[in-house]
Amino acid sequence: MDRAAARTDNKWGYDLEWRQLWTRSWDESVPPITFRYGAANGLYVVQLELFVCDDYHGHRASSVRVKVEDDKQFKTVEKDDAPPGKPFFAFVDVGQYMIEDGTFDITLEQGKCSYWAIVRSFRLLPVSDAKDGTNAADQQARMERLRALGYIE
Repeated sequence: MDRAAARTDNKWGYDLEWRQLWTRSWDESVPPITFRYGAANGLYVVQLELFVCDDYHGHRASSVRVKVEDDKQFKTVEKDDAPPGKPFFAFVDVGQYMIEDGTFDITLEQGKCSYWAIVRSFRLLPVSDAKDGTNAADQQARMERLRALGYIE
């Protein structure tokens, strides 16, 4: 899908081929979108997987505002440090959050006005598990190895 040529409808777009949620913050005013999932109680590092590009159809990518769990305010999560002509996807930390009610809530809204907001996924990494000694960094490294081998996307 050619996002740059898509009509302005003030709604989040979803690209089925690339499986990503997107909006043009400079050209549209989209409402926030909320996702709610069942999740085991515990302390997690929450990450967003963003498209990172120095110039995607004339604009940088990506900037998105996020509210997780019981946050009172949105916070901006941004990553735009791709080398010229070498866009990529990257997981970016949103913060640590305690899940106590068996559900995970995340709300996304447009970021900086001149940026694309392109989000492919989000994930929760357990901060620690005393039984096996894993931590968020170990979990992330394991996920990246599985992704490199083609077992997950």
